[in-house]
Amino acid sequence: MIAGMKFNLKLLAAICGIVWGLPALAMAQQVGDEVVLLQECELRSGDRIVARLAPGEQYKVTAVHPKFLALNHVPAGWVPRERVALAGQALAQLTQRITAQPQNRAAYLARAAIYQRQGEIDLAMADMNRLLEMGQDDARSHAIRAQLLTTQSRQDQQRALDDLNLLLSQDPKHAEALRLRGELHFALGEARLAWADLNQVIMLDPKQPHAYFLRGTLALEEGRFDQALDDMTITLKLDPKLADAWARRGAIYAQRNDRALAIADFDEAIKLDPLNISARFRRGQLLVEIDEYDAAIADYTVVIEQEPLRVDAYYLRSQALPAMGEFDKSLADLNEALSIDPTHVEALLARGRALHKEGELLRADADFTDCLKHDPKQSEAYAERARVRFDRKEYQAAVEDLTAALKQNPRQAEWMVERARAYRAEGELQLAKDDCKDAVRIADRDAQAFLLLGEIEYEMGDKDDAVVDLTAAIRNNPKLTAAYLLRAKIRRDEARWDSTLSDYNLALTIAPKDPLPLTERAVLWEQRELYVQAIGDYRAALKLDPKNLPALAGIAMLQASFPDKRFLNKKQALEFVTKAEELMPGNDYRVLEAKAAVLAESGDFEEAYNKQIEALDHMPKIDRSDAQLRLQLYQDNLPYRMLPKRRVP
Repeated sequence: MIAGMKFNLKLLAAICGIVWGLPALAMAQQVGDEVVLLQECELRSGDRIVARLAPGEQYKVTAVHPKFLALNHVPAGWVPRERVALAGQALAQLTQRITAQPQNRAAYLARAAIYQRQGEIDLAMADMNRLLEMGQDDARSHAIRAQLLTTQSRQDQQRALDDLNLLLSQDPKHAEALRLRGELHFALGEARLAWADLNQVIMLDPKQPHAYFLRGTLALEEGRFDQALDDMTITLKLDPKLADAWARRGAIYAQRNDRALAIADFDEAIKLDPLNISARFRRGQLLVEIDEYDAAIADYTVVIEQEPLRVDAYYLRSQALPAMGEFDKSLADLNEALSIDPTHVEALLARGRALHKEGELLRADADFTDCLKHDPKQSEAYAERARVRFDRKEYQAAVEDLTAALKQNPRQAEWMVERARAYRAEGELQLAKDDCKDAVRIADRDAQAFLLLGEIEYEMGDKDDAVVDLTAAIRNNPKLTAAYLLRAKIRRDEARWDSTLSDYNLALTIAPKDPLPLTERAVLWEQRELYVQAIGDYRAALKLDPKNLPALAGIAMLQASFPDKRFLNKKQALEFVTKAEELMPGNDYRVLEAKAAVLAESGDFEEAYNKQIEALDHMPKIDRSDAQLRLQLYQDNLPYRMLPKRRVP
């Protein structure tokens, strides 16, 4: 059955030619009461009839008069009090009336409408079957039964089609029967026949809004968006109060990326029908796109309240909640979605990401694994699981997952960079370099890929290539401080003092609150024998981050090995290195070297020698030359004194 087309009791009343005459069973007394029409009513404004209301329709009272009630109908008008009953009492009163007057066809029709509104379709069918038994015109009775059967099973829909074919054999221009048959053809998947019937309806009755609505819906289903838009626009001109037509046209505008027009139409649909689930759901999606997260969450909440098993609504709300800082609620929504449908791939991916962010690595891994069980071609799940396994230091497993992801999507540069990091962690520098090279060929503006390539080349001793690629990283992202710092380190080792200082100063301009550029610049001052400036940068770095290990180790080393004894400060050096040891994660070679220098300055050369050996065990190969020199000094029972590697010009 096409969404938005409901059981048309007003049509049934018109086809039957029923003469209404049900006396009042109850009277509404107050503004705000919900009331049900007990019989067909003329809605009047003054002497003018503005609408005809069918029995069983429900409205809210907006104003009262001794003999009349104003209802929240558009256009506004008044109905006689005696023709309505309070909504909570109408069903019981109509049942009493049917018991007393078994032939009262109006009461059956009104009660059927209430049953239908309550979702009691079988009871509504029973009342309408009884109404059919009282019909006098067989053809018209078939039309009524067809209207009823369209709400039932596919088998019943076929029976309804038989009834409509019989009616149309007697009256080929029966517009309402043609409309119903067109609707049934659509429901039965017979699009060509549906088009033919609906086109004929529009030819017979060009002001029939439901025919345009149905044809527009069919066009939308078939992707004929221009036709759908035209038909929905005509529908709304003929019946601007048809909420589903506003919702459908909003969907068309959304499909055409006319976001503002789509939201406006969804707004109108919801104004007319606050529980219009289609409009709420689609508007929620569009509101997220314009960062209106709170409003989107409200829409998804209404959808969930009306359809508690709507998995996609839970999922989409879970994606909007983090923007409002509601991370726990987001995870709760994902849990609810997966309790309803454990195979929902997007929810598994989202929950896995959330768990990864919370540090729940094993549970995140399990979600991504489940995702791949349900969809082995889900390359994103391989990539996400690789990230988890990288964080668990399972580098080979991360490489395998990223290889699987790249097999399905071989031009995903981001995954190449991630696999390069895993190879690098495994010590496979050439494989890591090859991946980075491939990544920058595909994404030649990926600053992070160039940065990683420069870092790997530096570790492999290819310093000239590293500078070229670090420069490319900076060109693509002039605020990438890590690229400036590594390029500065290479230039510092080559005694290119001016360009080194320029890189450090640029990094500090970009990130004045980052202690790392200060720490690195302090090393430059040391090499240039500007020890006071070095101490100043170390202290400034520690002011920004008192737990900065490189700065603690650097200032301790400096104050334990000043070439000018006037600046030696063994006590402060010991304080700094002791604090560094307390913070040291594992064995940091910089802290170990500083401790060795402090021990040597205190005369404990044997322990200084042992500590220097320990530092060498954890030191990158490219930094070992000076460390070996210090080891020899301690073996010879000599303290270390800082001396420049080369004379500064």
